[in-house]
Amino acid sequence: MCYGTCAVVLLGACLAGGVPLAGFPAVSWLAIVALTVGPQFLGHSLFNVMLRRLSATVVSVVALLEVPGAALLAYLLVGQVPAAVTVPGIGASNDPAATSSAISPYSSGRSMSSRPSSGL
Repeated sequence: MCYGTCAVVLLGACLAGGVPLAGFPAVSWLAIVALTVGPQFLGHSLFNVMLRRLSATVVSVVALLEVPGAALLAYLLVGQVPAAVTVPGIGASNDPAATSSAISPYSSGRSMSSRPSSGL
């Protein structure tokens, strides 16, 4: 349902904006199909499947690995080295202090916002 709705809204936006929808080479359409099936359908659908099997906290923490994972794949597959100004952002998305208690089997399972304040 979600994918169909998004497709209809996107088609409407393209038509309203006068974006050409034809005349592209076959290789471009193959790239669009690959991007749709791979990262979109599989990525989002697998994320939802994992939410049924794991806690939302664990899934969210694992989702944080998307940024450094993409940087690593870009380096390994195409030799793209991240700019120096982006490296702190890659590291900040995986701050162990912020994530270690969230995935601990000994954690209470409550989110940080539901824990009582220390009164400080």
